[in-house]
Amino acid sequence: MSMQWRNILLATAMWLGAAAAAGADTVYLKNGRSFECVVVAEDKSTVELDIGFGITRIRVEDIERIERANPQEHQQLREYWEQKRQVNEIDRQQRAEEEQKRLETAPRQVAYVKEAGHMIVEAVLNNRVKARLLVDTGASVILLHRDIADQLGLFTGAGADKPVGGQAQVADGRKVNVNFVLLDSVIVQGVEARSVATAALLEDVSDNPFDGLLGMSYLGRFNFSINQKENKLVLEKNQP
Repeated sequence: MSMQWRNILLATAMWLGAAAAAGADTVYLKNGRSFECVVVAEDKSTVELDIGFGITRIRVEDIERIERANPQEHQQLREYWEQKRQVNEIDRQQRAEEEQKRLETAPRQVAYVKEAGHMIVEAVLNNRVKARLLVDTGASVILLHRDIADQLGLFTGAGADKPVGGQAQVADGRKVNVNFVLLDSVIVQGVEARSVATAALLEDVSDNPFDGLLGMSYLGRFNFSINQKENKLVLEKNQP
């Protein structure tokens, strides 16, 4: 929330409070304290008070005196309390949205493991299939091996609405047949990108110990760097 918006909320609350002050019963205690409320019930031993966010009870013996407002003024006070709750709820929602945005855009560190000189990360595809992907900044899209593509249903239409056939070049220079699809979600250790371009291999090309390549269709969504000392991939979402 901007400072200007917070100032508007604060000014509104102060104005409402000033307008409603005359509508309260005022309870003066023998210990010198006092507070505004609406007396809702009383008997010989206790007084029941509505203080705006709940009901409380005070012993009669602790009360010095009560200055009472009339029913119309009580209604005015209750309207103020309701308006104040609405102002507070708007403020809470704005703060929650700001915090969510901060968390989404803050740099995140993703751990990788080194295998044969390669960086391997664990990913979750379409919120259901786990895959070990080799980080490859030279790959324009995510490339998935056949077994992972089968688990996702990328050749049957279950994983994408309209798969498009084509060819991709693999590390040894060969061109292989693929389906080009959009994955709904790719999550790497909690860092998500949605609608991610992906090439799914139509045939097995090797016995690699990983399940595919994590290419620029995912990595390009972020300002990223590599912390080789700690084996971390640092991802910061690009601003729109």
